[in-house]
Amino acid sequence: MPIDGPKKVGILIPTYNRLSFLRCSLDCALKQSHGNAAIFVIDNGSRDATPEYMAGIADPRVSYVRNAADLGLIGSINKGIRLMPEEVGWCTILADDDLLDARYIERSLEAASRCGAKAVVDSHRVFIDAEGNKMREGAPAPPEESAVGYLRNRAMGTRETYLTGVFFHRRAFEEIGGYPDFRTGLASDDAFIFALSLKDRLVHQERAMAFVRIHAGAESQTCSRMPDIVKTLDQFRAYMEKAAVESGRFGHAEAEEFRRLIDRYATIIGSVCWIQCLHGVIDRKEPGWKDDVKLLSDLAASDDRYFTSRIRFDAGMVRHLHFCPETLGVYRGLWKALTGRSRRKTT
Repeated sequence: MPIDGPKKVGILIPTYNRLSFLRCSLDCALKQSHGNAAIFVIDNGSRDATPEYMAGIADPRVSYVRNAADLGLIGSINKGIRLMPEEVGWCTILADDDLLDARYIERSLEAASRCGAKAVVDSHRVFIDAEGNKMREGAPAPPEESAVGYLRNRAMGTRETYLTGVFFHRRAFEEIGGYPDFRTGLASDDAFIFALSLKDRLVHQERAMAFVRIHAGAESQTCSRMPDIVKTLDQFRAYMEKAAVESGRFGHAEAEEFRRLIDRYATIIGSVCWIQCLHGVIDRKEPGWKDDVKLLSDLAASDDRYFTSRIRFDAGMVRHLHFCPETLGVYRGLWKALTGRSRRKTT
Protein backbone atom coordinates (compact mmCIF):
# COMPACT_ATOMS: atom_id res chain seq x y z
CA MET A 1 0.00 0.00 0.00
CA PRO A 2 1.90 3.09 -1.17
CA ILE A 3 2.10 6.05 1.18
CA ASP A 4 2.90 8.46 -1.64
CA GLY A 5 -0.33 7.85 -3.56
CA PRO A 6 -3.20 10.26 -4.16
CA LYS A 7 -2.98 13.45 -2.15
CA LYS A 8 -6.73 14.04 -2.06
CA VAL A 9 -8.04 13.37 1.43
CA GLY A 10 -11.61 12.43 2.25
CA ILE A 11 -13.49 13.91 5.20
CA LEU A 12 -16.75 12.13 5.96
CA ILE A 13 -19.31 13.85 8.22
CA PRO A 14 -22.24 11.56 9.07
CA THR A 15 -25.13 13.61 10.48
CA TYR A 16 -28.64 13.34 11.84
CA ASN A 17 -30.69 16.22 13.28
CA ARG A 18 -27.72 18.22 14.56
CA LEU A 19 -27.62 21.26 12.31
CA SER A 20 -26.40 23.58 15.06
CA PHE A 21 -23.29 21.43 15.53
CA LEU A 22 -22.98 20.42 11.87
CA ARG A 23 -22.39 24.03 10.83
CA CYS A 24 -19.24 24.11 13.00
CA SER A 25 -18.01 20.68 11.90
CA LEU A 26 -18.39 21.52 8.22
CA ASP A 27 -16.74 24.89 8.74
CA CYS A 28 -13.63 23.33 10.32
CA ALA A 29 -13.45 20.80 7.45
CA LEU A 30 -13.51 23.65 4.93
CA LYS A 31 -10.77 25.51 6.81
CA GLN A 32 -8.22 22.68 6.65
CA SER A 33 -4.76 23.92 5.61
CA HIS A 34 -4.49 20.92 3.28
CA GLY A 35 -6.29 22.28 0.24
CA ASN A 36 -7.08 19.05 -1.62
CA ALA A 37 -10.00 17.61 0.34
CA ALA A 38 -13.24 15.90 -0.65
CA ILE A 39 -15.85 16.56 2.03
CA PHE A 40 -18.88 14.31 2.15
CA VAL A 41 -21.84 15.07 4.43
CA ILE A 42 -24.05 11.99 4.60
CA ASP A 43 -27.44 12.67 6.17
CA ASN A 44 -29.41 9.79 7.63
CA GLY A 45 -32.76 11.50 7.09
CA SER A 46 -32.56 14.60 9.29
CA ARG A 47 -35.92 16.19 10.05
CA ASP A 48 -34.47 19.57 10.98
CA ALA A 49 -33.28 22.21 8.50
CA THR A 50 -30.14 20.28 7.49
CA PRO A 51 -31.26 19.64 3.86
CA GLU A 52 -32.09 23.31 3.31
CA TYR A 53 -28.80 24.41 4.87
CA MET A 54 -26.75 21.99 2.76
CA ALA A 55 -28.58 23.10 -0.39
CA GLY A 56 -27.06 26.54 0.18
CA ILE A 57 -23.47 25.23 0.32
CA ALA A 58 -21.87 25.99 -3.06
CA ASP A 59 -18.27 24.97 -2.29
CA PRO A 60 -17.20 22.39 -4.91
CA ARG A 61 -15.27 20.42 -2.28
CA VAL A 62 -18.52 19.54 -0.52
CA SER A 63 -20.90 16.74 -1.52
CA TYR A 64 -24.20 16.14 0.27
CA VAL A 65 -25.89 12.74 0.29
CA ARG A 66 -29.23 12.11 1.97
CA ASN A 67 -30.09 8.48 2.70
CA ALA A 68 -33.40 7.34 1.25
CA ALA A 69 -33.71 4.75 4.04
CA ASP A 70 -32.46 4.65 7.63
CA LEU A 71 -28.94 3.19 7.49
CA GLY A 72 -27.89 4.21 10.99
CA LEU A 73 -24.45 5.59 11.79
CA ILE A 74 -22.52 2.48 10.77
CA GLY A 75 -24.34 2.09 7.47
CA SER A 76 -23.84 5.78 6.73
CA ILE A 77 -20.10 5.54 7.41
CA ASN A 78 -19.60 2.55 5.14
CA LYS A 79 -21.73 4.07 2.38
CA GLY A 80 -20.02 7.46 2.64
CA ILE A 81 -16.45 6.19 2.40
CA ARG A 82 -17.31 4.04 -0.60
CA LEU A 83 -18.93 6.99 -2.40
CA MET A 84 -15.75 9.06 -2.29
CA PRO A 85 -13.84 9.69 -5.54
CA GLU A 86 -11.25 7.09 -6.50
CA GLU A 87 -8.41 9.58 -6.15
CA VAL A 88 -9.08 9.82 -2.40
CA GLY A 89 -6.34 7.95 -0.53
CA TRP A 90 -6.39 8.83 3.16
CA CYS A 91 -9.70 9.50 4.94
CA THR A 92 -11.07 10.60 8.27
CA ILE A 93 -14.52 10.51 9.87
CA LEU A 94 -15.66 13.68 11.64
CA ALA A 95 -18.66 13.31 13.93
CA ASP A 96 -21.21 16.05 13.29
CA ASP A 97 -20.74 17.45 16.80
CA ASP A 98 -16.91 17.33 16.83
CA LEU A 99 -14.15 19.52 15.35
CA LEU A 100 -10.70 19.23 13.78
CA ASP A 101 -7.79 21.62 14.16
CA ALA A 102 -7.10 23.54 10.94
CA ARG A 103 -3.84 21.62 10.41
CA TYR A 104 -5.21 18.19 11.32
CA ILE A 105 -4.98 16.71 7.79
CA GLU A 106 -1.64 18.36 7.03
CA ARG A 107 -0.05 17.00 10.19
CA SER A 108 -1.62 13.56 9.86
CA LEU A 109 -0.23 13.25 6.33
CA GLU A 110 3.19 14.39 7.60
CA ALA A 111 3.13 11.64 10.24
CA ALA A 112 2.09 9.00 7.71
CA SER A 113 4.92 10.02 5.37
CA ARG A 114 7.57 10.36 8.08
CA CYS A 115 6.79 7.03 9.74
CA GLY A 116 5.87 5.12 6.62
CA ALA A 117 2.40 4.41 8.04
CA LYS A 118 0.33 2.24 5.73
CA ALA A 119 -3.05 2.02 7.43
CA VAL A 120 -3.83 4.33 10.36
CA VAL A 121 -2.64 7.44 12.19
CA ASP A 122 -4.25 8.49 15.46
CA SER A 123 -4.42 12.05 16.79
CA HIS A 124 -4.40 13.89 20.08
CA ARG A 125 -7.86 14.64 21.46
CA VAL A 126 -9.17 17.59 23.39
CA PHE A 127 -12.57 17.37 25.05
CA ILE A 128 -14.91 20.35 24.78
CA ASP A 129 -18.37 21.13 26.10
CA ALA A 130 -21.52 21.97 24.14
CA GLU A 131 -20.38 25.59 23.73
CA GLY A 132 -16.91 24.58 22.53
CA ASN A 133 -15.09 25.40 25.77
CA LYS A 134 -12.14 23.17 26.64
CA MET A 135 -12.88 20.65 29.39
CA ARG A 136 -9.66 18.60 29.44
CA GLU A 137 -6.84 17.12 27.39
CA GLY A 138 -7.04 13.52 26.27
CA ALA A 139 -4.70 10.94 27.78
CA PRO A 140 -1.27 10.77 26.10
CA ALA A 141 -0.59 7.90 23.71
CA PRO A 142 2.65 6.13 22.69
CA PRO A 143 4.26 7.34 19.43
CA GLU A 144 3.64 3.90 17.95
CA GLU A 145 1.68 0.82 19.07
CA SER A 146 1.14 -2.65 17.72
CA ALA A 147 -2.47 -3.78 17.42
CA VAL A 148 -2.09 -5.89 20.56
CA GLY A 149 -0.29 -3.06 22.37
CA TYR A 150 -3.20 -0.77 21.56
CA LEU A 151 -5.71 -3.31 22.90
CA ARG A 152 -3.58 -3.82 26.01
CA ASN A 153 -3.52 -0.09 26.74
CA ARG A 154 -7.27 0.12 26.23
CA ALA A 155 -7.85 -2.81 28.57
CA MET A 156 -5.59 -1.21 31.20
CA GLY A 157 -7.53 2.04 30.99
CA THR A 158 -4.48 4.08 29.92
CA ARG A 159 -5.70 4.83 26.38
CA GLU A 160 -8.71 6.84 25.18
CA THR A 161 -10.35 6.32 21.81
CA TYR A 162 -12.95 8.17 19.76
CA LEU A 163 -13.70 7.83 16.06
CA THR A 164 -13.13 11.52 15.38
CA GLY A 165 -9.37 11.89 15.02
CA VAL A 166 -8.68 8.52 13.36
CA PHE A 167 -6.89 9.02 10.02
CA PHE A 168 -6.93 5.89 7.88
CA HIS A 169 -6.04 4.74 4.38
CA ARG A 170 -9.03 4.00 2.20
CA ARG A 171 -7.49 0.81 0.84
CA ALA A 172 -6.97 -0.51 4.37
CA PHE A 173 -10.60 0.39 5.15
CA GLU A 174 -11.76 -1.73 2.22
CA GLU A 175 -9.42 -4.62 3.08
CA ILE A 176 -10.84 -4.98 6.61
CA GLY A 177 -14.43 -4.86 5.31
CA GLY A 178 -15.21 -1.31 6.38
CA TYR A 179 -16.39 -0.09 9.76
CA PRO A 180 -17.62 -3.03 11.90
CA ASP A 181 -21.38 -3.47 12.13
CA PHE A 182 -22.31 -4.44 15.71
CA ARG A 183 -25.71 -4.43 17.42
CA THR A 184 -24.82 -1.10 19.05
CA GLY A 185 -21.97 1.32 18.44
CA LEU A 186 -20.21 0.10 21.57
CA ALA A 187 -16.60 -1.10 21.03
CA SER A 188 -16.84 -0.48 17.26
CA ASP A 189 -14.12 2.18 17.31
CA ASP A 190 -11.69 -0.13 19.10
CA ALA A 191 -12.42 -3.02 16.75
CA PHE A 192 -11.96 -0.69 13.76
CA ILE A 193 -8.63 0.69 14.97
CA PHE A 194 -7.40 -2.78 15.98
CA ALA A 195 -8.17 -4.25 12.55
CA LEU A 196 -6.49 -1.31 10.78
CA SER A 197 -3.45 -1.61 13.06
CA LEU A 198 -3.07 -5.27 12.14
CA LYS A 199 -2.29 -4.11 8.58
CA ASP A 200 0.80 -2.30 9.91
CA ARG A 201 0.76 -0.62 13.34
CA LEU A 202 -0.84 2.43 14.96
CA VAL A 203 1.07 5.69 14.61
CA HIS A 204 0.20 8.59 16.92
CA GLN A 205 0.54 12.21 15.82
CA GLU A 206 0.43 14.44 18.90
CA ARG A 207 0.30 17.66 16.85
CA ALA A 208 -2.80 16.62 14.92
CA MET A 209 -5.67 17.62 17.19
CA ALA A 210 -9.30 16.54 17.20
CA PHE A 211 -11.91 18.12 19.48
CA VAL A 212 -14.51 15.73 20.91
CA ARG A 213 -17.67 17.41 22.15
CA ILE A 214 -19.27 16.13 25.36
CA HIS A 215 -22.90 17.21 25.66
CA ALA A 216 -26.36 16.10 26.75
CA GLY A 217 -27.28 14.88 23.27
CA ALA A 218 -24.48 12.31 23.20
CA GLU A 219 -25.43 8.65 23.39
CA SER A 220 -26.19 7.35 26.89
CA GLN A 221 -26.83 3.91 28.32
CA THR A 222 -30.31 2.84 29.46
CA CYS A 223 -31.61 -0.26 31.19
CA SER A 224 -33.37 -1.51 28.05
CA ARG A 225 -30.10 -1.45 26.08
CA MET A 226 -28.14 -3.83 28.33
CA PRO A 227 -29.17 -7.04 26.49
CA ASP A 228 -28.07 -5.37 23.23
CA ILE A 229 -24.78 -4.41 24.86
CA VAL A 230 -24.13 -8.03 25.84
CA LYS A 231 -24.90 -9.08 22.26
CA THR A 232 -22.55 -6.37 20.98
CA LEU A 233 -19.72 -7.67 23.15
CA ASP A 234 -20.29 -11.14 21.69
CA GLN A 235 -20.01 -9.65 18.21
CA PHE A 236 -16.91 -7.70 19.23
CA ARG A 237 -15.15 -10.84 20.47
CA ALA A 238 -15.98 -12.75 17.30
CA TYR A 239 -14.79 -9.85 15.10
CA MET A 240 -11.50 -9.46 16.98
CA GLU A 241 -10.72 -13.17 16.96
CA LYS A 242 -11.46 -13.41 13.22
CA ALA A 243 -9.26 -10.40 12.47
CA ALA A 244 -6.41 -11.85 14.51
CA VAL A 245 -6.60 -15.24 12.81
CA GLU A 246 -6.77 -13.74 9.32
CA SER A 247 -3.75 -11.53 10.01
CA GLY A 248 -1.51 -14.56 10.52
CA ARG A 249 0.50 -12.59 13.09
CA PHE A 250 -0.30 -14.61 16.19
CA GLY A 251 1.59 -17.62 17.47
CA HIS A 252 0.29 -19.71 20.35
CA ALA A 253 1.63 -17.48 23.13
CA GLU A 254 0.48 -14.29 21.42
CA ALA A 255 -2.96 -15.78 20.82
CA GLU A 256 -3.30 -16.65 24.52
CA GLU A 257 -2.40 -13.12 25.59
CA PHE A 258 -4.74 -11.73 22.98
CA ARG A 259 -7.68 -13.75 24.30
CA ARG A 260 -6.94 -12.61 27.85
CA LEU A 261 -6.89 -8.99 26.68
CA ILE A 262 -10.22 -9.39 24.90
CA ASP A 263 -11.71 -10.92 28.05
CA ARG A 264 -10.41 -8.07 30.19
CA TYR A 265 -11.53 -5.38 27.76
CA ALA A 266 -15.02 -6.83 27.27
CA THR A 267 -15.46 -7.21 31.03
CA ILE A 268 -14.48 -3.59 31.63
CA ILE A 269 -16.86 -2.31 28.95
CA GLY A 270 -19.76 -4.49 30.05
CA SER A 271 -19.27 -3.55 33.69
CA VAL A 272 -18.99 0.19 33.03
CA CYS A 273 -22.20 0.13 30.97
CA TRP A 274 -24.03 -1.90 33.64
CA ILE A 275 -22.96 0.48 36.40
CA GLN A 276 -23.95 3.53 34.30
CA CYS A 277 -27.37 2.01 33.63
CA LEU A 278 -27.89 1.06 37.26
CA HIS A 279 -26.83 4.44 38.63
CA GLY A 280 -29.08 6.18 36.11
CA VAL A 281 -32.04 4.09 37.27
CA ILE A 282 -31.28 4.66 40.96
CA ASP A 283 -30.58 8.39 40.69
CA ARG A 284 -33.66 9.17 38.60
CA LYS A 285 -35.99 6.99 40.70
CA GLU A 286 -38.70 7.05 38.10
CA PRO A 287 -41.83 4.89 38.61
CA GLY A 288 -40.89 1.22 38.44
CA TRP A 289 -37.20 1.87 39.10
CA LYS A 290 -36.92 -1.07 41.48
CA ASP A 291 -38.15 -3.39 38.73
CA ASP A 292 -35.41 -2.03 36.46
CA VAL A 293 -32.82 -2.71 39.17
CA LYS A 294 -34.05 -6.29 39.36
CA LEU A 295 -33.92 -6.67 35.56
CA LEU A 296 -30.32 -5.52 35.50
CA SER A 297 -29.44 -7.83 38.36
CA ASP A 298 -31.12 -10.81 36.68
CA LEU A 299 -29.15 -10.12 33.50
CA ALA A 300 -25.83 -10.03 35.36
CA ALA A 301 -26.69 -13.19 37.29
CA SER A 302 -27.81 -15.16 34.23
CA ASP A 303 -24.79 -14.28 32.07
CA ASP A 304 -21.80 -13.01 34.05
CA ARG A 305 -19.17 -13.27 31.27
CA TYR A 306 -18.82 -9.50 30.94
CA PHE A 307 -19.24 -8.43 34.55
CA THR A 308 -16.73 -7.89 37.37
CA SER A 309 -16.96 -9.15 40.94
CA ARG A 310 -18.55 -5.83 41.94
CA ILE A 311 -21.47 -6.36 39.54
CA ARG A 312 -21.86 -10.01 40.54
CA PHE A 313 -21.94 -8.97 44.21
CA ASP A 314 -24.50 -6.23 43.50
CA ALA A 315 -26.68 -8.65 41.53
CA GLY A 316 -26.51 -11.26 44.30
CA MET A 317 -27.52 -8.73 46.95
CA VAL A 318 -30.55 -7.66 44.92
CA ARG A 319 -31.65 -11.19 44.08
CA HIS A 320 -31.22 -12.71 47.52
CA LEU A 321 -31.56 -9.82 49.99
CA HIS A 322 -33.66 -7.40 47.86
CA PHE A 323 -31.17 -4.64 48.61
CA CYS A 324 -28.92 -2.81 46.15
CA PRO A 325 -25.69 -1.54 47.76
CA GLU A 326 -25.21 0.94 44.89
CA THR A 327 -27.91 3.09 46.53
CA LEU A 328 -25.35 3.95 49.24
CA GLY A 329 -23.04 6.86 48.45
CA VAL A 330 -20.31 5.48 50.72
CA TYR A 331 -20.34 2.19 48.79
CA ARG A 332 -19.94 3.97 45.47
CA GLY A 333 -17.19 6.12 46.95
CA LEU A 334 -15.30 3.06 48.18
CA TRP A 335 -15.33 1.47 44.72
CA LYS A 336 -14.29 4.76 43.13
CA ALA A 337 -11.30 4.98 45.48
CA LEU A 338 -10.33 1.35 44.84
CA THR A 339 -10.61 1.80 41.07
CA GLY A 340 -8.52 4.96 41.17
CA ARG A 341 -5.82 3.23 43.22
CA SER A 342 -5.72 0.31 40.82
CA ARG A 343 -5.32 2.61 37.82
CA ARG A 344 -2.52 4.54 39.48
CA LYS A 345 -0.61 1.29 40.01
CA THR A 346 -0.83 0.44 36.30
CA THR A 347 0.31 3.85 35.00
